[in-house]
Amino acid sequence: MQGVYLLHYERSLGKAQHYLGASRDVFERIHHHETGNGARMPAAFKRAGIRFKIARMWIAMPGENPFHLERFIKRRHNSRQWCPDCKEDQGLQVLMADLVDRVKGDEEPCSLT
Repeated sequence: MQGVYLLHYERSLGKAQHYLGASRDVFERIHHHETGNGARMPAAFKRAGIRFKIARMWIAMPGENPFHLERFIKRRHNSRQWCPDCKEDQGLQVLMADLVDRVKGDEEPCSLT
């Protein structure tokens, strides 16, 4: 299953407490993070003994590129806003408001394909 995922760590490491990633096989990629063989940031959390849970997932539809959605979310520079554990599920509201602004012509639309 391809998509974007947000990991919420049980405590911070430096200033970070979340990791946002995308993959064509989300479950395999998350398994790599669990074993410390994924990206550098999740590997650092693993070495520090800090566990994570999957806070949110966005499933990419067939033909969609999950990496475009990941880039769109990362450009907002605040993974905490997307985390239901940290912020009462306002991430989707922020995304939808941003998309509405783009459709109105305030910004260039972001293609998810």
